[in-house]
Amino acid sequence: MHYLLLFLSIFLETSKTVVANLFSKQELKRDRDIFKFNWIFYVGSFLILLCFPSVMPSLYTLLMAVIFAVITTASQYFCLQALRSGPMSLTTFLQSSSLLMPTFFAFLFMNESASPLFWISLCLLIVAMALVLISRREKISVRWLLFSFGTFLFTGGIGIMQSLHQSSEHRGELIPFLQITFALCALFNLVGWLLQKKEKTDAFKIRSRTSVMAVGSGIAMGAVNLINLYLSGVMDKHILFPIVNGGLIFLTVVAAVIFFRERLTVKQWIGLALGIIVLAIISL
Repeated sequence: MHYLLLFLSIFLETSKTVVANLFSKQELKRDRDIFKFNWIFYVGSFLILLCFPSVMPSLYTLLMAVIFAVITTASQYFCLQALRSGPMSLTTFLQSSSLLMPTFFAFLFMNESASPLFWISLCLLIVAMALVLISRREKISVRWLLFSFGTFLFTGGIGIMQSLHQSSEHRGELIPFLQITFALCALFNLVGWLLQKKEKTDAFKIRSRTSVMAVGSGIAMGAVNLINLYLSGVMDKHILFPIVNGGLIFLTVVAAVIFFRERLTVKQWIGLALGIIVLAIISL
């Protein structure tokens, strides 16, 4: 069951990434557009979590949710800006490489241990991800580097926060933890949107296909966080995060081939095959 949930999480995260890239490349023009899109996005995340029964949160869960909301909001903001100003392949590579942060955090502070085979597999996974995503010389800018580095840090912080909450005595408060988080994320972005200078024409209207896509990907985001938060409490972190992030890379490539008719190079096919083998080894 845990691995079925893992696959569902990766599938939903891939769908969200595709929508984010489409929005960033086709409609995103200014910060106001980001805040507006993210407000609708997080409303969708909050709504799906309202379908689950909740409990009264402890002060620990409340404070952790506030921190988690700040980190989650920053991660989404930096990711959209990075996708806007640079290549999706390298952006996704750096974002997924953030798996190193919660993985090493688990070793250093949560008393997890791993075999030499795991370390070899982790190195091979990074190599496979690079082979799949870095297929040609890409033009990058200082702006893209800064936003991509921010995406790396805050996405890694999400994994660490999930691990901390689910390793505490308040792990049963997972639903209110996420409900508070996404309610705050929606509020942060609504305030950001309202504070931005209003333009004569918006990139998209509230009643539009983009808004529907934002709500849909937000619902996927809420489900992904619910699944990953639960799994971070029942699986070893050094297994969970490499599979989640590595699987995202490879499923994203498969989606690009199927839906966008992208052609893979021989190097990418080798990386894809290597990644699938390594993920299978890590999951054993």
